[in-house]
Amino acid sequence: MVDVMNRLDIFVATHPYLICNLLGLIPLSLLYFGLPKQRANIWMAGLIWVPLMPLAIFHEDYWNPVRLGNLRWGVEDALYLFNVTALAWAVTAGFVSLRFRLYVPKLIDWRRLAELIIMGVPLTLILFQLSLSGMTIQLIVNIVIALWLIMRCWSCWPLAVSGILLLPAIFLIELKLWLAIWPDFINAWYPTEPWGSLIAGIPLGEIAFYLTSAIVFPLSVAFCRGAVVLPKDRIEHTEEP
Repeated sequence: MVDVMNRLDIFVATHPYLICNLLGLIPLSLLYFGLPKQRANIWMAGLIWVPLMPLAIFHEDYWNPVRLGNLRWGVEDALYLFNVTALAWAVTAGFVSLRFRLYVPKLIDWRRLAELIIMGVPLTLILFQLSLSGMTIQLIVNIVIALWLIMRCWSCWPLAVSGILLLPAIFLIELKLWLAIWPDFINAWYPTEPWGSLIAGIPLGEIAFYLTSAIVFPLSVAFCRGAVVLPKDRIEHTEEP
């Protein structure tokens, strides 16, 4: 029994990326089971970005966490993408619903999802050919897609505003918590400038990433689901997020 516990302790200590993302499912589970009318929304929001997990290989010059099987990308990246997009949608949609009516007509529009991927993936590959760092590429792609999403679903601007106001703080506080629990987790990031530089114990790249993703996460979900934000006094649509 002692040997099993020792092995478990070693596994947890050496796989913080996996354990953090598993723990991240706890608040999502509470939302999922506590808010039955929102279950489909939380589930679908989490799934939208999961197919992009192989793009983790472009970040290998920025960080390289331990993954199961020492793979270049894996279940940890899928869990991470599911967690951040689902939580981003739940937070921003809930906040927006306090002042507006949020109509979500579709579980997912596959053509719109394909449109988003067709825009983002080739741009990533083109920038990679310019020998830019992985995080620099990610930030440029985030900004381009954010501007494009604002133009494509302008009525959802309240989601973008709430994302900017709420999401960076939430995600950075969460990361700070994980780093407090697993101090050695910081070694997964390479201390190369500028993105590996630490600010308040957090890599600058993470701060920049969450600032630029604050619009992308909620608006990408809204775009792929055909969401529309309406004033509260409009009664054409009645479905809540």
